[in-house]
Amino acid sequence: MWGKYWEGTLYNDYRDVQLDPIAEDITSKFIKTLPQVHSVYIRGSHVEKTTSGYSDIDYLVVSANTGQGRWYYGCYNDRIDGIDVDVRVMTEKEFSKCPNERFLEFVPLKCVAGKDMSLAEIDLYSIKHDYVDKSKTLRNMLDNPVCNGYVKDEYTSKKYVKKLLRCCFDTVGPKLGIHTRSLSYCQYFFAQEVSEYARLTAELLCYYLNNKEYDTKLISDSEILIDLIANGRHI
Repeated sequence: MWGKYWEGTLYNDYRDVQLDPIAEDITSKFIKTLPQVHSVYIRGSHVEKTTSGYSDIDYLVVSANTGQGRWYYGCYNDRIDGIDVDVRVMTEKEFSKCPNERFLEFVPLKCVAGKDMSLAEIDLYSIKHDYVDKSKTLRNMLDNPVCNGYVKDEYTSKKYVKKLLRCCFDTVGPKLGIHTRSLSYCQYFFAQEVSEYARLTAELLCYYLNNKEYDTKLISDSEILIDLIANGRHI
């Protein structure tokens, strides 16, 4: 089983991590493209030092509470020096609203510009998730009329599956006092607590990990898990 998980208390051990030369160079160039914002964070594998082969770079931009367009709230993709950059933008107010959940959503997290709003540690038993919001996000990935359905091929379906498995885990994580971003552990802990969906989540994990063609039936079958997440079900 790959990845790691935390029990009891999660400490942000990444705030002082030294970025690799590629991430440091891209980060410097990325920051120069931004208007004035509250703070900027790099997150994901380049912070955790788990990159293998080609890896994109993930950023979180916390904007001021006023503004418009993509620098106010939303997601977008860019490319800098041949490296794909995924950017999530949210307002300072939104980021501050649920600091525990936000930190869990984005960890590993390192502030690279502005005032650091990340937490030093979290009691994992105290986490409260907004399951309705999570289910709406997942449903929009499948049914968003503006995008004619975001999930439409192997690439977008795997991004959906990754979020789905993590949201499934979030329904059991607080009870267990455990946090992980590893899809392998997400599926394992969820299946231990909600055994009737062990096979379905195992198939979703296998689909994500293996280079398969877009499986429309599996994606359709997965919708039952969105309903479970909406109810915040945990055993």
